[in-house]
Amino acid sequence: MIVSDQLGKEIISTVHNLQQVMSIYVYCVNKEINEQWASRFVKVKAVVVQLDELISRIKRDHSIQETMEEPLSANSVTADADS
Repeated sequence: MIVSDQLGKEIISTVHNLQQVMSIYVYCVNKEINEQWASRFVKVKAVVVQLDELISRIKRDHSIQETMEEPLSANSVTADADS
């Protein structure tokens, strides 16, 4: 979820506990002010002022999430008939 600094504070406090919301990004004009309140919410992954930085961060976090969700590959173990 991407929120702006104007409504972000209100929206995040409402949706933060929803299971469907995994990550929140705050796209804003004043990073320092918004980092102060955003730091209280674990799901806020970044507070950014540049669009390129926002896109880059979302791509990176998405890649990490995909890696974490990949099932572990397990080699099938076969029992030796002679044992």
